[in-house]
Amino acid sequence: MTLLHISIQQEQSEGKDADCILLGPQVRHTLEQVQEMLPNVPVGVIEMRTYGFMDAKAILAQARKLMGEI
Repeated sequence: MTLLHISIQQEQSEGKDADCILLGPQVRHTLEQVQEMLPNVPVGVIEMRTYGFMDAKAILAQARKLMGEI
């Protein structure tokens, strides 16, 4: 699994090849827009607390759940 940080502007071009996309809580308002742009890619929002504590283990678990791995 490769983790990338990309901007909202890059999501349409870079995101189509993603296994999943997790948005930071500060851009949660773009969730529907990203889901519409990339209908074949699971998209979620990282919880504020998880993001704030930089809890990589919880973020990875969220990504795996989005992808149907757990």
